[in-house]
Amino acid sequence: CTRTPEDRLCHCSTPSTEPTTYIDNVIANSVTKSPSTWKPKLAFEIVDSFGNPVKPANEVTITVQIAGGEKVNVKKCKTNKKGKCRIKLPKMNNNVDSVTISFVRATAVDAHIVYDGSSNVEYPQGCTLFSTGCPTFTILAPNQHVAVQNLIGVPNDVVLIK
Repeated sequence: CTRTPEDRLCHCSTPSTEPTTYIDNVIANSVTKSPSTWKPKLAFEIVDSFGNPVKPANEVTITVQIAGGEKVNVKKCKTNKKGKCRIKLPKMNNNVDSVTISFVRATAVDAHIVYDGSSNVEYPQGCTLFSTGCPTFTILAPNQHVAVQNLIGVPNDVVLIK
């Protein structure tokens, strides 16, 4: 299946008789939790083959693996009534620069609903999320910025501290 930029429908060369779902949007970022820890944040928006958010009756569960530092965890989330799926990820120590997210599986309450990963959003740009070419993606740790007054009277500069 492929989607055209003009619409959000999945166009298949051989029409599917089964309804499909796919990941339409990824929300990935990170926040500082303490002076020594940070937390990656991850959510997906799951839609049906018509681009509509997955309905609660057709709840979808997405399972991913997260790897960062010496930690490797498997986490999952279920879609809410708006088709959003938030994954609770663990805090990381500041000596961990990033975490890698990889796809494990997608399941639906209704066994007739098919997950169509080939229709997933491009994330990063130009690469279909969790495809053969992009089986993983990375969430970077937040940068810590400190404002420093320049001693020669120039306005504050922002200094990156690792």
